[in-house]
Amino acid sequence: MSGVTPEVRTAAGTIEITWREQRVRAIVSRTHSSISGGVSAEVAFQRLREDGTTGHLEICSLNLLSSPTKHSLSRKLDDLCNLEKVGTTWTTLVEQMAVIALKKIREGDPIQELSTTLPAAPPAYLLEPLLQLGQHTVIFGLGGTGKSYLAMMLGITVALPYADNKLGLWPGEIPRRVLYLDWETSYDALQWRLHKIAAGMGLPDVKLDYRRCALPLAADIEAIASAVIKTNAKLVIVDSLGPATEGDLNKPEAALDLFRALRQLGNDVTSLLIAHTAKGNGPGDPRAEKTIFGSAFFTNAARKVYELRADPEAGEDTIQVAVMDRKSNDAARAKPWGLTINFGEETTRFTRTEVASMGLLSESLSTPQRIAHFLKIHGKSPLEELAEALGLEKPAISAALSVMKRRGQIVKLKDDYAMAVM
Repeated sequence: MSGVTPEVRTAAGTIEITWREQRVRAIVSRTHSSISGGVSAEVAFQRLREDGTTGHLEICSLNLLSSPTKHSLSRKLDDLCNLEKVGTTWTTLVEQMAVIALKKIREGDPIQELSTTLPAAPPAYLLEPLLQLGQHTVIFGLGGTGKSYLAMMLGITVALPYADNKLGLWPGEIPRRVLYLDWETSYDALQWRLHKIAAGMGLPDVKLDYRRCALPLAADIEAIASAVIKTNAKLVIVDSLGPATEGDLNKPEAALDLFRALRQLGNDVTSLLIAHTAKGNGPGDPRAEKTIFGSAFFTNAARKVYELRADPEAGEDTIQVAVMDRKSNDAARAKPWGLTINFGEETTRFTRTEVASMGLLSESLSTPQRIAHFLKIHGKSPLEELAEALGLEKPAISAALSVMKRRGQIVKLKDDYAMAVM
């Protein structure tokens, strides 16, 4: 096997082995170890054409430890495509494929050492501060809160990368491939949405990879893993969590199976999941926290969770939402920030907005946050004016002002309060 060195990529139980010089690829999937010691797998061999496409050679179920079956496969492949001109034989490639596949199947993830003597770094981001690299983020909200639109905008921001995105998000400097997994709509609908966003934001040409899905994600993970490998996707968007989940969403097993499957895609693949608000979590109290529809494990297994809460007073062609940080495992929860989506006939535009200026949504902010916004606009204000403007009792305002003064966020100017110069 000397001189024949393949490229090896793995994801979710799928092993892709490519011999570039020989223009051959083997895809090993659906592996199974029997009690008797045999290891079977579905193996597909492909020919790599000069134009970058692939041609089918053979697909079969193969016992990776059986010499007779490997020999038989080598002879059949040799009849289809002789490799003497490229300096090797099918016997060599089939055996190398079996050795690599067996090693990958048996070794699992390596043991690593956690130690204060080793270097460490804070969590990295694919899209800061929303999408932590290699982790799962969930965006949820009621229908009509622009979840899918925001998800596509985030995908575009990662793919370009779009640094001047008007949302205050940092995608880094390297373009990354994005795979949009769609359980809810259609290719044509998302293609039109992509064109409208690009036109509304004045963007250059942008490309996202798209896959229509029908099976639950966990049941389809090998095909999805193959798509991740083929596209080299670094962000996978799941639209949406409900139809992508197999079984009863209220059962812990359903959530755990979904996240186990996503984890198999690899440490360098980040996932963004779109979800809906739980029943009984209607508009209600704007200060009350909502939850994701289904088991609590949809929240527990994610590293970051954001709720989109819409302003019912927004215009007919506009969605205004507050983006509420509901969970952040490795950092303090961020303050709510606002997003406005304006829809034209052929354009969709995103802008960042102050939540404190969003009518009823401003009530979802804390009292100090509402005071800070008011003072930012008006400069200074007496206690009575603050209480009347914010619709709050004087004791609540006084308590919040005391906290803000201790933190150095405001200063007292005789009978007025003003924002501190930070």
